[in-house]
Amino acid sequence: ACRQQGRLDAMHEALAPLDEAQRAHLDIFAPAEAPEAVEFHLEAYEAHIGAAGQYVEGGDYRSALDSALQARTLLEEAQHPDPRLWAYALDHLRFITWELGRFDENERLCRQILERLQPVADWPYLEEHNILRAARRGAHNTLAWKLADSQDAADIAQAVTHARAALRHAPIEDESVVHPFLETA
Repeated sequence: ACRQQGRLDAMHEALAPLDEAQRAHLDIFAPAEAPEAVEFHLEAYEAHIGAAGQYVEGGDYRSALDSALQARTLLEEAQHPDPRLWAYALDHLRFITWELGRFDENERLCRQILERLQPVADWPYLEEHNILRAARRGAHNTLAWKLADSQDAADIAQAVTHARAALRHAPIEDESVVHPFLETA
């Protein structure tokens, strides 16, 4: 305890000369209290994802949206780390919001998919990682279309980057997985 107090005292001495503006910037490093996670119920999640898929097949996109949102809520409340479960939920939501014409929400979901899944290193020979790749491809494709209509050269360059990313597939995947995105490229 004395050693830790000594370290704290040394840190306070080092920070003492900082002015208030500099101290304010350090506040971003203060640990925030994370909300308490609740238990995750995989069966309930799978039921919501399954129901969303059935509603989509039947053309009932509003009910599909409700089910997919419930699946995402289960992941959020449990702070679930599995990127595959997130990929299923977010990709369902991406598709459903597009079908409902909620294009701003759809764009936000595409960016959320890439933000959440882009850093995840998938192994190109694991079939269970196909959902990660598929969700990223769908998000890239949608963003490519969104940006392609821009008059800004930077947006066009970003659209090309997204279109190219939509055409990537792993060796374990059949090349046909990118066929729906060829029109974008």
